[in-house]
Amino acid sequence: MFDPDQHGDVVLPFQRSRWDPETGRSPSNPRDPANQVTGWLDGSAIYGSSHSWSDALRSFSGGQLASGPDPAFPRDSQNPLLMWAAPDPATGQNGPRGLYAFGAERGNREPFLQALGLLWFRYHNLWAQRLARQHPDWEDEELFQHARKRVIATYQNIAVYEWLPSFLQKTPPEYTGYRPFLDPSISSEFVAASEQFLSTMVPPGVYMSFGRPVGLGVPQLVSLAPRKHPIRHISRAVCECHPSLQSAEDVDALLLGMASQIAEREDHVLVEDVRDFWPGPLKFSRTDHLASCLQRGRDLGLPSYTKARAALGLSPITRWQDINPALSRSNDTVLEATAALYNQDLSWLELLPGGLLESHRDPGPLFSTIVLEQFVRLRDGDRYWFENTRNGLFSKKEIEEIRNTTLQDVLVAVINIDPSALQPNVFVWHKVSLLSAWIVARLRMRNFKRLQGQDRQSIVSEKLVGGMEALEWQGHKEPCRPVLVYLQPGQIRVVDGRLTVLRTIQLQPPQKVNLVLSSNRGRRTLLLKIPKEYDLVLLFNLEEERQALVENLRGALKESGLSIQEWELREQELMRAAVTREQRSHLLETFFRHLFSQVLDINQADAGTLPLDSSQKVQEALTCELSRAEFAESLGLKPQDMFVESMFSLADKDGNGYLSFREFLDILVVFMKGSPEEKSRLMFRMYDFDGNGLISKDEFIRMLRSFIEISNNCLSKAQLAEVVESMFRESGFQDKEELTWEDFHFMLRDHNSELRFTQLCVKGVEVPEVIKDLCRRASYISQDMIWVTSFQPLLFTEAHREKFQRSRLHQTVQQFKRFIENYRRHIGCVAVFYAIAGGLFLERAYFLHSVGHVVNVYLFSISPLSVLSCLFPGLFHDDGSEFPQKYYWWFFQTVPGLTGVVLLLILAIMYVFASHHFRRRSFRGFWLTHHLYILLYVLLIIHGSFALIQLPRFHIFFLVPAIIYGGDKLVSLSRKKVEISVVKAELLPSGVTHLRFQRPQGFEYKSGQWVRIACLALGTTEYHPFTLTSAPHEDTLSLHIRAAGPWTTRLREIYSAPTGDRCARYPKLYLDGPFGEGHQEWHKFEVSVLVGGGIGVTPFASILKDLVFKSSVSCQVFCKKIYFIWVTRTQRQFEWLADIIREVEENDHQDLVSVHIYITQLAEKFDLRTTMLYICERHFQKVLNRSLFTGLRSITHFGRPPFEPFFNSLQEVHPQVRKIGVFSCGPPGMTKNVEKACQLINRQDRTHFSHHYENF
Repeated sequence: MFDPDQHGDVVLPFQRSRWDPETGRSPSNPRDPANQVTGWLDGSAIYGSSHSWSDALRSFSGGQLASGPDPAFPRDSQNPLLMWAAPDPATGQNGPRGLYAFGAERGNREPFLQALGLLWFRYHNLWAQRLARQHPDWEDEELFQHARKRVIATYQNIAVYEWLPSFLQKTPPEYTGYRPFLDPSISSEFVAASEQFLSTMVPPGVYMSFGRPVGLGVPQLVSLAPRKHPIRHISRAVCECHPSLQSAEDVDALLLGMASQIAEREDHVLVEDVRDFWPGPLKFSRTDHLASCLQRGRDLGLPSYTKARAALGLSPITRWQDINPALSRSNDTVLEATAALYNQDLSWLELLPGGLLESHRDPGPLFSTIVLEQFVRLRDGDRYWFENTRNGLFSKKEIEEIRNTTLQDVLVAVINIDPSALQPNVFVWHKVSLLSAWIVARLRMRNFKRLQGQDRQSIVSEKLVGGMEALEWQGHKEPCRPVLVYLQPGQIRVVDGRLTVLRTIQLQPPQKVNLVLSSNRGRRTLLLKIPKEYDLVLLFNLEEERQALVENLRGALKESGLSIQEWELREQELMRAAVTREQRSHLLETFFRHLFSQVLDINQADAGTLPLDSSQKVQEALTCELSRAEFAESLGLKPQDMFVESMFSLADKDGNGYLSFREFLDILVVFMKGSPEEKSRLMFRMYDFDGNGLISKDEFIRMLRSFIEISNNCLSKAQLAEVVESMFRESGFQDKEELTWEDFHFMLRDHNSELRFTQLCVKGVEVPEVIKDLCRRASYISQDMIWVTSFQPLLFTEAHREKFQRSRLHQTVQQFKRFIENYRRHIGCVAVFYAIAGGLFLERAYFLHSVGHVVNVYLFSISPLSVLSCLFPGLFHDDGSEFPQKYYWWFFQTVPGLTGVVLLLILAIMYVFASHHFRRRSFRGFWLTHHLYILLYVLLIIHGSFALIQLPRFHIFFLVPAIIYGGDKLVSLSRKKVEISVVKAELLPSGVTHLRFQRPQGFEYKSGQWVRIACLALGTTEYHPFTLTSAPHEDTLSLHIRAAGPWTTRLREIYSAPTGDRCARYPKLYLDGPFGEGHQEWHKFEVSVLVGGGIGVTPFASILKDLVFKSSVSCQVFCKKIYFIWVTRTQRQFEWLADIIREVEENDHQDLVSVHIYITQLAEKFDLRTTMLYICERHFQKVLNRSLFTGLRSITHFGRPPFEPFFNSLQEVHPQVRKIGVFSCGPPGMTKNVEKACQLINRQDRTHFSHHYENF
């Protein structure tokens, strides 16, 4: 079976037996196997081998054993009962299901042992009930003990005086009394011999009898009623884990079948169920029981066959034929093969093969002697044997009753069957009938046909009622989302679980719908291709569900008058052919670029490339139509913006609610190639809302307001009306209330050049180089608008624009360079930290083999439980479950494992929330998770206290740091905390909150420093750092806090509305600081340049206010001129700074500060609305000398600041100054450019630029 080709290289797994750890250490002290329970015939298989086990089986009511819902069955096995639960080799299932609470650990190993356990369970409760009726005054304990001793005595009598003579075919000697000096221990020879020889008598199956004896003069004949399992196969029954005996009728049937079943002949032959299909370990589910027994004999160190006979006083054997003369005469080949196997040396013959060979219709002399001698020693050496009258357990009358009790009496008592249904000696079958075999065969055939005749129920697809559940496949990298599909007249609606419409597909003739179905993987995928839409891919649980949707879809399309074309593809090909939303967006973006490249001065190489197989998709894109939402998304605006509504309504010529590519292209041609007259006519039509051919002042104001909305500026109605009036007055239309197109075009006559280069900003489109001319402006303009003469040097402030690089490689390299540049210090610190940590890890692993623990977990997860119970006797008990615990058990159900996992989780949480990203997003989360360190150290102590591997030593490393930390914590708690009242809270645009609060007494700080604050309403321990925007001379402190995270967002909500009276209208603060040095040397230079990038401008707000204050109070300030340059990406980040700069400009009566703002992103995304905004800004400055962007006199540039030309021109403007201070604060890239420009200028040996920088 296991080695059919007889190569001799097949290895069967074998588990060695447990031994006494005090033995096997020297040749004089050989290893002695340990008995895990007891060797006495004391009923431990019924009541357990310990007092606690016995108590666990009791009900403590009426002296009975505890039963389950059915009184005929014991209750299910529960802790602390450690029942043998071998897994099913076929399924690998195990566990307590179907395991009854027996006294024998392996009482549930097979249905036959279960039946015997149930037999004695019923017999005990039967005797307890009898005794309760006979002695109503007895308590539970007396009833239980008397019933127990009677059952044990019956068990002893049946084992020794009924079964043993039947097995050995000889009667044991008479009982002469207790012999205290007789050794009753179990011999290794008896263990091996009993297990080996009994296996030769095991039949391949056991019948289950469900009837009464029939026939004339044949009381042993039983009729078998039709049952699902009329025969219990040995190889199957041994490995079953599910409940095999679920009713009292099943138990009775199996017991009757076992009493009627004929055992195999006592010889050297074993049935194939035992030899080839005996259950083995879980990873080798079948094994050879005979081979295992032979190996067990070697494991126990049994003597050879000849030595064992000599030790037992049997006659010596010198020839192979003398082992079994009868076998030698009938089948000499067996002995000859055995002799050849042992090299014809009889002294090498092992005990077990020799004992099997000498058996012939009986166990043979050797095995009979071993078994009989062992039972006699067990009987005579047992002080509590039931026949021992000196122990006082039973009277002579009771002993006589016990001796007359047989197993037939026990079966009749518990089964309540007619005694004639069983032979008097259930261990011996004297007659055999062929009729019973014929009945069994017929019934087996009948049951087999019944099982084969079971029909498989077909799944009937249901019609769509409401929405059809499915999963929408969105792409290879996108997760599938659950959706509901509704088929409605003229459309298909796709909604989510909250019934929010995700997508609506219009079904309008003469569209042609393509339906692609998957042909593999369960045929449960559907692809719906609709013209002018991206594809819809749905996944269903069953093919029937998909088919139901297809049938309803066919009906809906037929009602709508649409044709449908269907075909099948493999699911992989179907998903490759699908056009997802992401693919469509990418395709349209590339298509836009190629379209604009025809009308703009854009290199074809910069327009992007289409996929090689995209010709069909380009054709589909040409037929697509954009909705209002998609159009707004392409422009980067909201669908409800006035600019979007006006332009969309103008371009949608057919009025179908969609914008085709041709309609969109007509507008683009006018924007990009049209004359100034065509562009102004287009703008006139866009903002002629009532369509009467005239633009009123209200419509003109609405047009102007649409552009101001884009810049997020806050101009009052009066200021806007003043701008409009000035434009009308300057153009000579002060008396008109409405403008014709000719008047509108005449009003814009001064801006023909700007209109000539106007274009529409669509995502992904770069601006032509000629647009840069719009940004060239003189920036050094005095407050009184004095014309600068030609011989006076000018300050060079022209913004510099770099050509946009579309190469993916170039962009990736630039991103990598910026990342390294911005985080070089972080990278260095992380590299040093992990280098040290890695070195310590390797050093510890080298000495302590810590890495081996990973291997140990794997080995523990695959090792049999018997091995683990030897390694960890305090943790495991061998219950036969092979692999009772998976790898996750070590992590989640042991003290070291669970604490280790929790420790790892705590460390991960603390590490993640300590990162810069999470500290910025949720500082409160960081602060709360940071306090998990207390639980961390507690779990560390618990983790090692279990001492699973070694004794704990963590306290040695923990004690000193704990003392230091405790002292530091005490010092921190001793610091005073003063509550500070908030005087004013103002909500500024772009999510900025302005807080003005009291200045504590004795609080001294310098401009540019920062503080830490904690809002009492958000937690007294959560501090956040912010730069002070107030000047040192002010009586209050002020902060400008942008809502960029949960804490700052919540802070904005708290200070949105005041509560209480005037004195306590806002929540109070805790203040800690000040910190940092800031740029404190600006006043030491006659001319200083302050450069702020992004949020790095915050420290300069305080510096500018401090400078203007000192100059206004005639303070002796060495600094005569300050140039403030702020570089920002977008225009929506500096609204809150406008107030501070405006305050500086109002107080700067000596023209000390010159402010220049550079918007780096807007020039690359120059569009129509920005051009109009730029026009209005110029006109607005003509009227009020203020910027439309900011409402300030400061100069706004579009592009990046040219630091080197700016510094060069600065030398010309201030030739007498020999040293200029440059102070930059912002991202490393900007400060690096400033440093580079300073170094280049310093090489000229003229004015020296001293650079001081700080990175944010």
